[in-house]
Amino acid sequence: MVVELALGADALDEEPFHSAVRRTDGRARQYMIESAVAGEDSHQRFIAKTTSIPLAVINGENDPAISLDYIDSIDFANIWEGEPIRIRGAGDGVHREKTEKFNEILLRFEDFVRSRSSLVLEGGDLGGGGWLN
Repeated sequence: MVVELALGADALDEEPFHSAVRRTDGRARQYMIESAVAGEDSHQRFIAKTTSIPLAVINGENDPAISLDYIDSIDFANIWEGEPIRIRGAGDGVHREKTEKFNEILLRFEDFVRSRSSLVLEGGDLGGGGWLN
């Protein structure tokens, strides 16, 4: 179940993933959830709402592990392409389930970041400035 949830149905036949799940301390997921409920997270929402660093948010449209409505509710300060990106036919393991599409998006984001960083290196104005600091 964990392998399929995290990596998609195509990963079910791959023993290394099952082996990794078996080796994982069974309390890891419990600790992660307890930490988040207790407010001991990394303040990701605050960062997303305040950072001037461009963020690419890529999820599968069928992701069973997160609330896509919650992701949509975040008021991102600097989200690339104006909103979170959803990849059709993918779940939580979007990078593995739809590798070609994921890589295409990631490479476009890389090009965007490189073009912006050349502006900084050349002394250009980023309209909010200093996101590479």
